[in-house]
Amino acid sequence: MAYALELTKQSYSYLTSKGALCQVEAETASKLCLPGVQLEELSVDALIAIGGDGTILRTLKRLANPETPILGVKVGKICFLGEVEPEELQLALDKLLRGDYAVEEVMKLRASIAEGKSSDAVNEVVFVTSQPAKVIQFEVIVGGEEVFRGLADGAIIATPTGSTGYALSAHGPVIDPELEAMLVVLLNPLNLSSRPLVVPASETLKFKVLAPSPEALVVVDGEVVGKINVGGEVEVKKSPVKARFIRFHARKPAFYERLRKLVEWRASAKKW
Repeated sequence: MAYALELTKQSYSYLTSKGALCQVEAETASKLCLPGVQLEELSVDALIAIGGDGTILRTLKRLANPETPILGVKVGKICFLGEVEPEELQLALDKLLRGDYAVEEVMKLRASIAEGKSSDAVNEVVFVTSQPAKVIQFEVIVGGEEVFRGLADGAIIATPTGSTGYALSAHGPVIDPELEAMLVVLLNPLNLSSRPLVVPASETLKFKVLAPSPEALVVVDGEVVGKINVGGEVEVKKSPVKARFIRFHARKPAFYERLRKLVEWRASAKKW
């Protein structure tokens, strides 16, 4: 936290010295004795998020304009969505000021929960039991066709971007972000023949809780956004809104480079 705050202060000082108009999120600004603006009220051409993937995902959820381009600075254990290391920050800021960058647009999912409530996911929508060590009885329907009915700990519905996160840990495949698709990964299904499923992004997916079963939680990018009781269902489909990330490298090589580093980090973490 202290390191991220120091980088924020340095970035603010550098950008303002170059004549850029800067706004700082209110809570962060209060810790740096700077004027601040609530994240929901920010109106900027680009946003710098200093932290891990969780910081970036939480920021995207609260932005008034969710399509604001985001530059992720990698501070944290896991930062697959980030673009630059802290030591590259000043060079990145110079490129940002010059407009010397590309914007990568990635697909999001929209989970429609109940009574018009919906929530968008950059990584995944997860359905899990609200009672630890209990399984859920549910069905998954894709395009009107049942693809799973039975018992499991839950299910992950991921974007191509999210295929490198929770879904990957649950033995799902990696999907290149140039493809627009939804990945369905069941969590510890009782039916051992069940396997991950990749479906076109044009399809509509439904998750329905069946009796007898405890209620299920709906978790969007790590945040609980709702519950489903027996007989209830949630619809998941491609969101009309995309997430936009600032990139300084060619898109495909950068993706596979980030993937390689992620796999290497996970491999080294297993040694502990």
